[in-house]
Amino acid sequence: METLPNFDPIDLLNQGDRRLAQSYSDLIASIAFRECNALDALWVASHPDGKYWQRRRAHRLFLAEFFSFYTCVTERWILQHEMVRREDFLIAMLDGVREKHLRDPWRPQMTSERRAISDSSLMEKHDRAISIMRNNYRHVRNGPGGSDMIVETAAIVLVKYFFTESTRTTEISRILSLLIERLRLTWRELVEAEPYAELRARNTYIDSPRRLLHPHDGERSMLFKKKRNESEAIGAFLRDTASHVSERWEWAAAEIGAGIPNSLAACPDLLEQRATQLTVLMATCGVGLQAVRNILPPDHAQSICDGTCAVVEAVYANEQPALLLAAIDRDWNQALTEHRNPMQSLGALMFNTLDLDDTLGDGGQQIINPVATLSLGSVPVRLACGSDGSAWWKTCLGTFRLVA
Repeated sequence: METLPNFDPIDLLNQGDRRLAQSYSDLIASIAFRECNALDALWVASHPDGKYWQRRRAHRLFLAEFFSFYTCVTERWILQHEMVRREDFLIAMLDGVREKHLRDPWRPQMTSERRAISDSSLMEKHDRAISIMRNNYRHVRNGPGGSDMIVETAAIVLVKYFFTESTRTTEISRILSLLIERLRLTWRELVEAEPYAELRARNTYIDSPRRLLHPHDGERSMLFKKKRNESEAIGAFLRDTASHVSERWEWAAAEIGAGIPNSLAACPDLLEQRATQLTVLMATCGVGLQAVRNILPPDHAQSICDGTCAVVEAVYANEQPALLLAAIDRDWNQALTEHRNPMQSLGALMFNTLDLDDTLGDGGQQIINPVATLSLGSVPVRLACGSDGSAWWKTCLGTFRLVA
């Protein structure tokens, strides 16, 4: 039997769409390189004694973050405006961005064989960085304030990289404010540029016919799902999450430790303490439960959250972990309601729960080090996405119909 040839979905793009995808890639790359050059200069000014390899390492981190940030902002803008949802268009755009990243002028001269190996490695790191950023922003819903949350998160990550090779933190607040404002300006510059304006004018695929859903289509699809007891699902969620956190603890401890050097200096075994591990576990469960609130009706979602807290209290024979889980769920949703970054709220709650000591200030008012809140808040978010990038409850509710 003759097999069908393999078709590249990008080959299906017409000439106009291919040119538009290339325009996005060019714009993303131009802004990423420009902003990276500005941050390189700022790094040199703040690290006059920095060695070349330190500057080069900071440059690579900055450039990877900028490419990821502007790519994810572009994807979000496209999906938010319900335009060009076709996967082949997004793949073409991502391929173009990846090719531009390979043209970093900081890359050293090398033989063609070494260049091929280096290109492959850089492409893998590029794709991984974008995947991580997507996971970090997965919790951000479309609507007012969503873009500001993305900007603040990206700015804090950049500040963390900025001080990777330095223990000085006196300039963190100033540089963070500078980056937040700068990223807001470049985000507006990105979405007001010509390719976006052209896409708005063309409205390329929004006129394609869409099937109107019957009011009972959702109910019909639920009838064909397997049944699963709600209590059993809650127990499986807690067991699987605990197992996943345990397997990834070495990575999680390293990520958290990088953001709380003062607390680790005062208490070297902090990350080995049961209270720390339990706090991270409850935070991961709290983030994981947000998928329930995004999928199920409010009453049913609240029932599952309350049931999870009850199981946690029974398992640990202590109400404190359950109270922490409820507080995480409450603060997360309050932050979304108030258009604040929930990851920062989560980090601040974990910071206070663990009674940490990484603050900034010159004898007056003390503030929590923003790098500490990012390190604490981002780890549960990335853990909750799972090893395959999908939330536990999203997979469960897509497969089973929960029954009491």
